[in-house]
Amino acid sequence: MMNVKTSILCLLYIVFLSCAATYPVVKEDLSKSNEEIQKGNATAEPEKDPKQTAYAKFLMSSFYINKGEYKRAEQDLDDALRSDPDSAYLNLKMALLLKEMGRLDEAELYAKRSMELDSQNLDSLLVLAEILRRKGQEKRAFEIYEKAIKLDPQNRNLRILLCNYYLRRREFKNALNHAENLLDIAPQLPITHYYLGRIHFHMSKYKEAEECYKRAIELKEDMAPALFDLGTLYQVRGMYKKAIDVYERFIKKFPSNIEVRKRLVNLYMSINKRQDAQRHLREMENRIKDGDKRGSELALLYIRYGRIDRGIEILKAILNRWPKYNKALYYLGLAYEEKDEYNKALNNFKKIGVNSPLYEDSRVHMVYVLSRLKRFDEAIEIIKNARKYKKSRDFDIMLAEIYEEKRDYKKSLEILNGLLRNNSQDVELIYRIGIVYDKMGKREESIRIMQKILSIDPDHADALNYIGYTYAEMGIRLDEALKLIEKALKIKPNSGYIVDSLGWIFFKKGQYDRALELIKKALSLTPDDPTIIEHLGDVFIKKRRYKKALELYLRAIELNHPDKDRIRDKIRRVKEFIK
Repeated sequence: MMNVKTSILCLLYIVFLSCAATYPVVKEDLSKSNEEIQKGNATAEPEKDPKQTAYAKFLMSSFYINKGEYKRAEQDLDDALRSDPDSAYLNLKMALLLKEMGRLDEAELYAKRSMELDSQNLDSLLVLAEILRRKGQEKRAFEIYEKAIKLDPQNRNLRILLCNYYLRRREFKNALNHAENLLDIAPQLPITHYYLGRIHFHMSKYKEAEECYKRAIELKEDMAPALFDLGTLYQVRGMYKKAIDVYERFIKKFPSNIEVRKRLVNLYMSINKRQDAQRHLREMENRIKDGDKRGSELALLYIRYGRIDRGIEILKAILNRWPKYNKALYYLGLAYEEKDEYNKALNNFKKIGVNSPLYEDSRVHMVYVLSRLKRFDEAIEIIKNARKYKKSRDFDIMLAEIYEEKRDYKKSLEILNGLLRNNSQDVELIYRIGIVYDKMGKREESIRIMQKILSIDPDHADALNYIGYTYAEMGIRLDEALKLIEKALKIKPNSGYIVDSLGWIFFKKGQYDRALELIKKALSLTPDDPTIIEHLGDVFIKKRRYKKALELYLRAIELNHPDKDRIRDKIRRVKEFIK
């Protein structure tokens, strides 16, 4: 059965052909002889109007487009263009047809031809822009959209499109220009205020962003993007209770949204409201069936907050149904890593393919796990293989760090210096090189390198701390060391390592009460650092509290102190005092 559109096209086509075949009756010239008349009838035929032919062929092409027979439609449209090649409309129709057929390069040529023939045709501009976008030529496409908006400045959809484009490119001035134009055109449109809010948010104009989001929600109370972004604004600014209020409002309207429930769990846990967090975890469990991919986010929450085995159960159910789901593989690897089941962790990370967005992170975790297991050669092989697929500076730095842990300092320095050749002012690379020299026992060279860092960045807290701590370790220039550490501490007041360095200077100066106070504070900031624990033990030795010192040295051993032999020697000596 033919649909209405097709019937109308056919009827138009029949009427058109009927009209084209009907000519007015002309009186015969009686002065001509019968022979002349017969001769004229034999040789003369009425000429067809090319535009009428083009129109007929266009109607037939439309008929076949409607039937989905694009090749036949293309033939008829091509015939139409042969009859009327300068028709902007027919060129545009051919561009649309070829776009639908996926022949984008050809479609682009016809769209351009249509624009040449009628530069003020908005449809031609929009079609060409869409073709360019589909070809991945976004910049060229939006240059065309900018021309289109000049032809139709009141076009809301175009304004929104351009606003979103410039926002993604972080060209906030252009985005704001289109958003403000949109505000003039459609002040009651919720999306107008939403985009203004997003622009202000990205420009760190939080008050303006908040007002715009609220206005969007006033105009459309269930506007999910505005509610979500308002909650995000409060969250990133540390206004957790306000964020929770907005997210709770969101979840009442959209109870199946897993991302917002996940955020609520994290927020409630951060303010120690575990019952409310558990409520949302239960809701997530109720709404996610076994094997549902969304369960991976629920599993991650369980892993993060201590219910690792439940997280593993959920991830296994997902992988039972979706064996190659990379997110579940990655999270399962994290769960096993958290449980110190390193081989299981490695097996899951290994399954993540090179095309996955999680590939790089999975290899970072594999290297970390292998380093913990002291399987350095395997870690090196992992990084070398990863570098074949992903050229990443981070991989190079990791490789240098593995060689450093392996005590192959020459190779570590070779990699770091190679990276430094591309950016001689990279202070973090220079700092890493200085640390390697320190581990090689070349303290003078290391100090020289740290001083080079300070010539580039006088406020580099770690370089200041390194020089000050090294002077303290060497028992030299203690007053200069004190000034360096105090400056570093102003830059990083909550660094346990820098507070420990300050305490160590006072220890070297013989001011043990002050040293004890500072190193205790350092340990509260960095609880499991074995070197800080050793330093505290040393202070207790000076205070003749030998049992406390022994307890700390034993703990330093448990936490894998880098120089266990030295700590064991201290343990042996302190035990003599306890006897």
